[in-house]
Parts: sequence; C-alpha cells; structure tokens
Amino acid sequence: MNRRKFLTSFSGPSLACITFAGTTVGNLAQAVTISLSDSKFMKTGFSIPTHSSYKKFLSKYKKFKTGGREIERITFTPDLKRYVYKINKQFNDSVKYQEEKGFDSWNVVVGNGDCEDIAITKFDKFLTDKVLSRQNFSIATCVAENKIGHAVLVLHAKDADYILDNRFDYIPTWNRLPYYWLTLENHKNNNRFLSVLNFRKPFLKLPVTSAIS
Repeated sequence: MNRRKFLTSFSGPSLACITFAGTTVGNLAQAVTISLSDSKFMKTGFSIPTHSSYKKFLSKYKKFKTGGREIERITFTPDLKRYVYKINKQFNDSVKYQEEKGFDSWNVVVGNGDCEDIAITKFDKFLTDKVLSRQNFSIATCVAENKIGHAVLVLHAKDADYILDNRFDYIPTWNRLPYYWLTLENHKNNNRFLSVLNFRKPFLKLPVTSAIS
C-alpha cells in the first residue's frame, strides 16, 4: 500500500471530521486514540466513497464484486479453522511484503506485494477453492500500532469477525488487535466503504503523522 496516500485518497468527506469515541481523527498529525472493543463483531456507521484503487480493482477482477448481497456468516468449525490458517500462512510465507511506489494498485500477486495485495491474493485462493464464498469475506482498512496504514482480510463467522493479516499467521478476532480501524467494505454498495465503529475505553495513544511512510 502506498501509505503516504492511503488515508487521503478517499474522495468526499474528509477524515478531519471523523470522530470515534470522542477523539477527532484530523489529518493524522495529531495523536490518535486507539481502542479495543468488547464486541467480537465489527459494527459500522456512516459511509464514504471507496478508494479509487478499490474501484479499479473491482473493475479488473469482477469476481470480487459483492452483487449487493449481504454478508454471510459461516460456522467456523475446527476443520475450517485449520484450512483458513493453512491458506493464511501459505501466502504470508510465499508473498514477500513490498511497499508500492507511486500509484497504489490492488492486485492478485505472485512473489511480492503490499498488504492489500496479499489480502486479495489470499481472498482469490479461497474463491478458487470454492470452500468459502465472496459473502464470507470483507477487506478492512486500519492504522496499525506502528502508525502505518494497513489493509487486512476479514472472515465473517457466526461467533466473531476474524482477521487474516500478512503480519502474522494466527487468526485473531478483530478486537484483539492494537489497530485503529477505519473502514470495511460495503457489501450492499461497492461504491461506498463503511466506517468501523464500536470502540470503548482508550488503552493507547500514538502520535500519527500525515505522511504515512
């Protein structure tokens, strides 16, 4: 992900007017309060226009379009957990992280790619295997604890929302990670992202610069 442009590339409402749990996220030059949530399910609020790279991604890879259908939650059985872990680890090992320079494009990759490329490549494998469906997954964006813009794959299960991350192999629930969550795909409208809500007491403050590098 071209991190410098990551949070400023959404058209429409500026992040300067977004407030979570009483903390305003300005141009990211001020301190950001990160919170964990009591809920194992992501909750969403207002919508914003999608990232331009996301639009081009859906235009190029039409099988990733949601078709306006709702999220479908799966029963996360032990066998399915082993399978998801295997795929997550396989692509964490086989695709080397490489920051994208210049225009940020979202692609299925081989060999190397940035965070959203790795998430999409895992996603593509799940759809190719036909074990899980498009409606079982969403792409989410966040700011990691290292103050860098990040993207992950979310698996929607009946007991929780789980995160497949290129930074580690295990599959935690979304609320166990020290991330400042920003947006989630809107399955009903691929022209909009949804803001992620459901924050509680702040546990960590990080100075975040506007130039995410």
